[in-house]
Formats: sequence, C-alpha cells, structure tokens
Amino acid sequence: MRSVVAFGLSFALVGCGVSGDGDTEPGDGAGTDTSTSGDALPTDTTVPTEGGTDTGVAIDAPEGGVCSGLGRYCGTRLGLDANKLYDCNEGKIVGTIACSGPCIVVKDSEQDLCPCPAGDGRYCGDRVGRDARYLWDCKGGALTQGPQCGKCSAGSAASDSCAPCASGDGDYCGAIVGGDKNKLYTCKGGVLTVKADCGAACVEKPPGTPDTCPACPSGDGAYCGGPVGLDPNTLFNCKGGVFTVKEKCTATCYVAPPGSPDYCTTVGAGLLCSHVQWWNSALTYGPYMSYGWWDTDISAGSGTPIQLRHDSKLDKEGVYGWGWMPEFTDQVTKQRFRFLHLRLSAKYTTAIGTVYPAGTIVGLSGGDTADTGLGKYSTGAHLCVQTLAEYRTVFPAGKDACK
Repeated sequence: MRSVVAFGLSFALVGCGVSGDGDTEPGDGAGTDTSTSGDALPTDTTVPTEGGTDTGVAIDAPEGGVCSGLGRYCGTRLGLDANKLYDCNEGKIVGTIACSGPCIVVKDSEQDLCPCPAGDGRYCGDRVGRDARYLWDCKGGALTQGPQCGKCSAGSAASDSCAPCASGDGDYCGAIVGGDKNKLYTCKGGVLTVKADCGAACVEKPPGTPDTCPACPSGDGAYCGGPVGLDPNTLFNCKGGVFTVKEKCTATCYVAPPGSPDYCTTVGAGLLCSHVQWWNSALTYGPYMSYGWWDTDISAGSGTPIQLRHDSKLDKEGVYGWGWMPEFTDQVTKQRFRFLHLRLSAKYTTAIGTVYPAGTIVGLSGGDTADTGLGKYSTGAHLCVQTLAEYRTVFPAGKDACK
C-alpha cells in the first residue's frame, strides 16, 4: 500500500551547475535534473544521459521573448504553445511542461502556472505532477502541500482524499506507508503524522499490532543525530527507542565511543576527523566554466555528511530540480561557493545570514535519490561544488587539522 510514485518534468541539461540564482546544470555523476516549483501538470519526458554526467541539449528560445534569464513561462510569452510552460535558462529553453489547458500568466513573476486539472480543489500528488504521497490544494494553478497519506485515493473532479489506513487507525512504520523508514507514524482516517524519530529502521509488527521504534543503539542516553539518521548538528536524547531534541549544537556534535554519551563541541572546535574532508577527494568531472561559475564534481558516496572547511556565512538556499542548493561565503578566504545535489531530507543549515562554524554538517550528498518528488535528478551519487573562482583556488588540496 505504499505511495511512492514520483513524476518528473522534461529537462535538457546544460551543465553540472546553475547560473545566477539557480539554473540547469551538468556535471559528473549527475544525470537528468528535474524541477520542483509549484506547477500543476508536468510531463514525464526526461532527457536521458550517459556516463554518469549531467548532459543534454538545450534549445535556443525565440528572440524578443522573456527567456533571457531563469524562469518558467507560458508559451504565449514566447510565441510558442499556449498549453505549455517553458523552463528558461539564459536564452535557452531547457524544459517543457504540458498543462491540462492554457497556462496562467502570473503578472510581474518569473513563474507562470498550469491550471488546476479540474478546477480549484484537492488532488492526489500524481494528478498534479507532485509527490504522490501527499494531497495538494490547487487554487488558480498554485499548489500547496496538504496532509500526507498512507495511500491517496482519487475522487471525482477535484475532491481527492486519503484512503483508509491499511489495518485501521494506529501506528505504522514509515516503510509500510511510503514515509521515512526511520520514523514511526500515526495513521488516523488515512492521514499520517509523525509520532517519533526512531533513529534506525522502525520495527514492523504483524497486522493489527502497532509498530514500534527499536531500542536505543547503546541504551538510553545522548546521541548525535548523524549516526542515527537525524540532524548531525543536533544532540538528541534517546529513551525507549524514541529520539527527542536535547540541544542544538552551536558548533558540531561529537560522537563518543560506544557506551559514552555524545556531546556538543564548542564554537571554534573546528573540523571533526570522523567526517570526510571532501576537498581532498577525487575530482570526477571538471572544473569547467558554466554561466559564470566553475563546476566541479567530486567523488562522494550516497548520504555522505558534507562539512564546512572554514567558518562560512549562508547567503541563500533553495530547492531545485537537482536537489537542495545552499550558497555560502567563506569567512577565511572571502570566496563564494555552493553545493548541489544535496538531499532535501537533510537540510541542516538553512538560517540565511548565519555564520556556521568550520566542521558544521551542511547536509548529505545526493544525486541518486528522488527526494524532490520529481524523480532522480542525477545518474549517480556525488557532490557538485560551484565556485566563482577556479575550484583549486577556493579549495586547495591539503589535510586540515581535526579532532
């Protein structure tokens, strides 16, 4: 009864990176990128890539239109099909979305919309090209995420709803209901809410018996979030298998030997040796210049914690078809850089303007997952780093001191 269908839109890639505030990107170990903005009906005509790199063919946009920057526009604005939206990137059309009718031009916006399929109302995600695990409220083409379902049930017109819980109301492991396998959910009337973070795979019980969290890894006590699948910059208290926040670490969380409680380090403690110094990892593609940014792909396994080399200020962050992308200014070198393909489920540094200390875990490497709800956005796991100056100028190789 899992609902894990994800729908993607057509995307032709022009680089691992993105231009300006976020565009399409090519890169190593990365493949087809898809978009995540709130439009009502994307197509599923993803452009394939090969060799583990993000590549593809972009089409020149008609002259005199609005496709000079980054945006999603109705065909009427470009002299093209009025029933389609077009993703623009620096004068190139890099993706199309087929709407159920004439698209909606949003005045003074770079994000036009598809109309709601059957008028304003509530839809299962797969009817509006979004995450099929959720209900979505559509109003004038704009989508707002509603409740999560164990299984979504399509109704008549615009009145979809959550199907009843598989074995009646009660507690279910995420793997059973299409959610996070490390979370325990309460299902009531078909609607799911998170009951507890388990820190490990939830324990499934026979039908009719409530599922549970497993015991704490080394007994009740304090645990850093990273090793148990939670925020690695947060210290949690585990009791009876349920994790609750004990303390948000101002710097990083130190993982102690088994049997000893973990703890938060102080500001200025620096890098932790337990985390990969990715600037010393093998380059798998690039660096090369794309729309003003140097794109560099780096070998990184799926879910690798990505730490900051130096204290760095978060300038902006956003979710795109290629995953979560935070952008920083290094407070030591004064250089700007950003990470691509990070997992949406692990956005650990999101406070704009905050200077995060060296060793802070920004997020987890991705590229191999479908957590945008729109399909996989790369052909394999890796880390893509973009820099305004050449990569090795910003991140020279060398092992840094750590504890």
